[in-house]
Amino acid sequence: MAQRIKIGLIFSNNEAWIGGTYYILNLIQALRTLPEEKLPHLVIFCDKESDVKIIKNLQYPYTSFEKLSFQYNIFEKIVNKLSRLVFDKNIITKCHPKHTVNIVFPFDFQESLGNISYRIAWIPDFQEYFLGHFFSKEELEKRKKHHLRIIKYNLPIIFSSKVAQAHFNTIYSKAKNQTFILNFAVSHPEYININSGALLEKFDITKPYFIAPNQFWIHKNHQVILNSILHMKENQKILPFQIVFTGKEYDFRYPEYTQNLKKFVQNNGLVEDVLFLGFIDRLEQLKLMKNALAVVQPSLFEGWSTVVEDAKAMKQILILSDIEVHREQARNNKYLFFPPQNALQLSKCIEDFLNNHVTVNISDNYQKNIEDFGLTFINILNSVLNNENPLS
Repeated sequence: MAQRIKIGLIFSNNEAWIGGTYYILNLIQALRTLPEEKLPHLVIFCDKESDVKIIKNLQYPYTSFEKLSFQYNIFEKIVNKLSRLVFDKNIITKCHPKHTVNIVFPFDFQESLGNISYRIAWIPDFQEYFLGHFFSKEELEKRKKHHLRIIKYNLPIIFSSKVAQAHFNTIYSKAKNQTFILNFAVSHPEYININSGALLEKFDITKPYFIAPNQFWIHKNHQVILNSILHMKENQKILPFQIVFTGKEYDFRYPEYTQNLKKFVQNNGLVEDVLFLGFIDRLEQLKLMKNALAVVQPSLFEGWSTVVEDAKAMKQILILSDIEVHREQARNNKYLFFPPQNALQLSKCIEDFLNNHVTVNISDNYQKNIEDFGLTFINILNSVLNNENPLS
């Protein structure tokens, strides 16, 4: 049998950007759907033993582990600090051997991987270009510098959507990089057997509920949901449902964001109607999503929404902000859409749904999406590996 391709995957369990963590876990699960003879050997680059444990729990049959970061002694650190001041780079570098893997993804200029010939970058989205007011000047410059570096080194780039690829082609119209679209799909751990009653009691959910399982970043647009139910409550006084928010309650760009939302809830008498659960266990989150009336995804901007994929995978109803990528993700499924800044339209979506005035058609064969994710990834890698001009 031909030798298995060795793919280096960079992994870190990061609650601050859990979508990036789930991306790699879902990719590994998608690769498992390939025929046995096409299964690659995965070399996981990570630094924490807890990360190793997470990957091992997936029980992918061909896996090994390497440290992503090397340790430097005091002398080496001093030399490198001085060299960065003078030459803008480290003089002393420690890298994995060239043939540790055939190819590495998602490459983010990690120094230890500098010897690997084939490296693929991933750009999730260009939120900073369209919602620049949510970013500091320093963060905007950092992101642009990173993109220009990818272009300078002519790295192949994976995008999760046609929308993101089109944005790249518009913003960096002179770039010559190979670009690929890889729609990611999710593979869920077993959550069905979790006791629903105990879960509702644990989180004090006392009514049927809508769920918005987004991290608390300002572009996720939680405020439009609060404005929407405040409008509904002015008319109905007592709402027949609750809103459940899950997700890590921190945005480094706006540290006060979550607190402002909670103050809004307090000041407007919505305490009984809105629950903030914070970052919860993944299995519990999925069970809550499955049992919800519907999933609300009000985001102002996405590259390819994990929340949308989660709902599609469990055939759950979605109420979506009407942005380009949500339309792309919806495919043949008929969901409810509302303008992302229009709370009244969201209220109408919710009311129409509750009163059975709308028909939601969910037609995805989601297993095929998972299989396509794995197969497309392998095809992209083969295309890059067949390039006659690997990176040096």
